[in-house]
Amino acid sequence: MKRHGRLFAAIAAVGIALIGIGVGSAAPPAGLTRAATPTLADGRLLDDRLRQLVDVSSSRTPGSTIIEARHSGLAVKAGKVRVVVSGAAAAAAVAASGGTVEAVADGLVQALVDPTALGALAESSGVSAVRPPASFRAAAVTGEGVATTGAAQFGSAGTGAGTTVAVIDLSFAGYSAAIAAGELPSDSAPIDHCGGSLASGNGHGTAVAEIIHDVAPGARLLLICIDTEVTLAQGLDDAIARGATIVNHSVQWYNTSRGDGSGGAGSPDATVARARANGIVWVNAAGNAARTHWSGTFVDANGNGRLDFAPGDEGNGMTAKAGATVCARLKWDEWPVATSDYDLYLERSSDGTVLASSTTPQATVRAAPAESACWTNTDPTDVTVDAVIKRVAGTALPRLDLFDDAQLQYQVAAQSIVEPASSPNAVAVGAVCWSGTEIEPYSSRGPTIDGRIKPDIVGPDAVSTTTFGASTSCSNGFTGTSASAPFIAGLLALRRSAQSGISSSALEASLALDAVDLGAAGKDTTTGAGLAWLPIPSPTPGQIAFAVAAVGSSDRDIVVASPTGGHPVRVTGSGSDDTDPAIDATGTRLAYTGTTVVGANIYRTMISGSSPTQLTSNPGADIEPAWSPDGTKIAFASERGGDFGIWVMKSDGTGQTRVTTGTARDPSWSTD
Repeated sequence: MKRHGRLFAAIAAVGIALIGIGVGSAAPPAGLTRAATPTLADGRLLDDRLRQLVDVSSSRTPGSTIIEARHSGLAVKAGKVRVVVSGAAAAAAVAASGGTVEAVADGLVQALVDPTALGALAESSGVSAVRPPASFRAAAVTGEGVATTGAAQFGSAGTGAGTTVAVIDLSFAGYSAAIAAGELPSDSAPIDHCGGSLASGNGHGTAVAEIIHDVAPGARLLLICIDTEVTLAQGLDDAIARGATIVNHSVQWYNTSRGDGSGGAGSPDATVARARANGIVWVNAAGNAARTHWSGTFVDANGNGRLDFAPGDEGNGMTAKAGATVCARLKWDEWPVATSDYDLYLERSSDGTVLASSTTPQATVRAAPAESACWTNTDPTDVTVDAVIKRVAGTALPRLDLFDDAQLQYQVAAQSIVEPASSPNAVAVGAVCWSGTEIEPYSSRGPTIDGRIKPDIVGPDAVSTTTFGASTSCSNGFTGTSASAPFIAGLLALRRSAQSGISSSALEASLALDAVDLGAAGKDTTTGAGLAWLPIPSPTPGQIAFAVAAVGSSDRDIVVASPTGGHPVRVTGSGSDDTDPAIDATGTRLAYTGTTVVGANIYRTMISGSSPTQLTSNPGADIEPAWSPDGTKIAFASERGGDFGIWVMKSDGTGQTRVTTGTARDPSWSTD
């Protein structure tokens, strides 16, 4: 049974000294001693986890200090700690402190620094903050999902040939063997931003790439290894430089933004926005946080400064497996700079021992509204750990979000979408088991904090890969939204291959328009638009064309189908309202009216949807196109001059001429 309102002395947990100095408007309750305030001028900040490491390094050997860093969840390489430094002179300050700059992107410097030099680095002129890299997790043979998404029956219309997909991920162990075995294309291009560790780890990115290759075997793959938000930005640079039009990122990032896509320079949000600006469709795993997330506001019935997760219960329990590291991440809705101050503690449930803490003094320094604490269980048995939230300063009641690595005692599945899947610039993909249509219990749910529907779509998981083995049920093989996202990336590559001229916005829009709705009609915050599906792209001869709007949308798109209505293929989807479809006599070209905020105009495309071309540009309305029998001309109605009249132009849009006087519409041609 949990203890409530515990009182105990300050404790040195796993070698990290917790110095009892309160910061904020009230002294901390007994047993929740707060770390010393970073003594930095001008609001410069040394992250609390790093400050604790500095304290330890003064009384430890270098080797034991590095062990302590690992146990605290900090990244370590070559006896140094990996940090992200911001400020105008960050790179020079790193060099002056004896550190090594590993990467620079979007105003951030990633570096390896000796623990004993961290304090001096933070005090350096031109340095605004020193912190660990943002916390992230992987949202963890022909896969079964190839059939359930329609990719298997797409046929020769598109194999992904001519497209480049960038897999930006954490580990590509086994990729060489996968290429040799034909599980990955022979021209796969590995790009290492992981400091020589691209082929290390569990092969998560290799499994992701396997799925994309299964779905779109003709697509070229970039295997880009990243390990911080700085190298993530560099990975996008590579994708842009090498012509990628689709990115798959099966990774979730914590405490990097509010959760509405507004993250600042150097954040995953900013990287995804930059991808969109460069015409790239960014596909992101929605996350597996439905059972590892809690949200709410601060409630403290007994006034001791500790949040009540339930009446009388101040800890949210989770299990730390023997030998495993567990992390808890807290953020609250006061971005980009907090006005309230909350602290986060990990405590042993059995006796209240503080195992780890994060106590950045947001009330006294300009810091983000976020805390993160990690602890490694070095015991031979599992340990139950409580996440404890304490309010230090402030009276506002912002929304609090707690994300843990293990299943929580108190869970809130709603609004568990993790950055950057929460961004409006990303396609967020949830997970259903390949053999059914029920959402996986761990698949993150929406809505976003600003009220948008997420996930955008769902795909299959628990599928077979050579990296993670065969699937025999919904609980093994390659599971999680990590596995679902690459199915979507592969489907997009197939469609782009079949419709070479399709825009990125139309490509992305096609997902929702063709999805198989699950649950209640329309998009929802559990399965988005539904299960991804790619319709057969080759209607039978004598096809018909019609305009249709997706559920919940006012904009229509042109669909081509057989005379019986079978094998429907959506051929437009650019965000305009597309109507009045007309197929030429050869059955190969389509003319239609596309209406946007600037007016209605005539467009022409191939019957497959490729090579769309705008033929007229009129601030009024050009509508109702009709092909001449020989296909050399198009008649249409136009309100140029104040009233509608019939106009004729060549099929390439040139030679536009009015052929009627007075009001006239709905043109048609005689057979000769």
